[in-house]
Amino acid sequence: MLAQINDSLIYNRITGNSYTAAMYIGLVSLLDNNHADLTGKTHRFFLVMVSGCVAEFYAGTIVSGYQTMFASGSTSKKC
Repeated sequence: MLAQINDSLIYNRITGNSYTAAMYIGLVSLLDNNHADLTGKTHRFFLVMVSGCVAEFYAGTIVSGYQTMFASGSTSKKC
């Protein structure tokens, strides 16, 4: 299972615990470090626990051209 989520953990390892922001950092890490084209293939769902008593559900579709939103080269290669 770790192999399936490893790309989404790279930036969180660098930044440390950032609570709710960790979900967004994980998404950016996945999109920037995964070498497969994720455009429109699946919906990504996230469950965020806030203070242990509230959950929020997010859904999204990866759009065409998302790769252009990142600086050239993966940040993880520089760290």
